[in-house]
Amino acid sequence: MNNMINLEGQRFGRLVVIEYSHTDRGVHWKCLCDCGNEHVVHAGNLRRKIGGTKSCGCLVKELFNNRTHGQTDTKLYFVWVGMRNRCNRSNTPHYKNYGNRGISICDKWANSFENFQDWALANGYQEGLEIDRIDNDGDYCPENCRWATRKEQHNNKRNNRSLTFNGKTQNLGQWADELGINRMTLTWRLSKEWSVEEILNKPIRKKKNA
Repeated sequence: MNNMINLEGQRFGRLVVIEYSHTDRGVHWKCLCDCGNEHVVHAGNLRRKIGGTKSCGCLVKELFNNRTHGQTDTKLYFVWVGMRNRCNRSNTPHYKNYGNRGISICDKWANSFENFQDWALANGYQEGLEIDRIDNDGDYCPENCRWATRKEQHNNKRNNRSLTFNGKTQNLGQWADELGINRMTLTWRLSKEWSVEEILNKPIRKKKNA
């Protein structure tokens, strides 16, 4: 044990070593897989560069499923992979806005591209649309998802503030479209703590000709 190489905290493929597990013909470590499962692995199998253990077994299942459904080169498949990465893989750029906020994917979609594909095709999916969560604090699941254009999706982002004026409530993007004012102009006015009436009604100063 004194000569044991401490692997705690290290990443091997999809596995992150959590803690020492036991010794039986070598040291074994408890690992957390990116998919959420815990898995105990022999240290030698973790450190082996070729043929080593890289997941709890989910990677092999995915590779098998990918060969089965034949959709790995489609846009819809990349949507599914991106969704799973945002929620499950802490080393991806957008994880902080999804998985780190507690947003997850329902089991039906997380474990099967075919189930996700069936839902997508039955609910209006077509090229050019993106998956959008109706409740930005909710999970990826059939009840909380729809297909939307990038503009519609942008309007639904949690940082797109809503304003109420004359009994009508819309987010900044929707007010910008209705009034013909650049959204960034409305955002700047909001940051300056203008009143709602000033934000939406103050005329834009035209630049003087040089």
